[in-house]
Amino acid sequence: MIEDAEEKGLISPGVTTLVEPTSGNLGLGLVLIALSKGYRFVAVMPGQYSLDKQILLRYMGAELFITGKIKIDNLFHLV
Repeated sequence: MIEDAEEKGLISPGVTTLVEPTSGNLGLGLVLIALSKGYRFVAVMPGQYSLDKQILLRYMGAELFITGKIKIDNLFHLV
């Protein structure tokens, strides 16, 4: 996905910031790719997710923004 966007000229290292809303798993993979290619990486994660993943994302170089905890009363809120 990142390489495709680079080839199309949509993003470029040192200019583009990659942002990912994450529970941690995809964010951990993307931070490695983003930083190895020279992109700034920002992850946004709800506060109820694993503190270990939050620490690891920061350690790996992501800027991390924690949102409030999510309360889902109805599965249709996810749609």
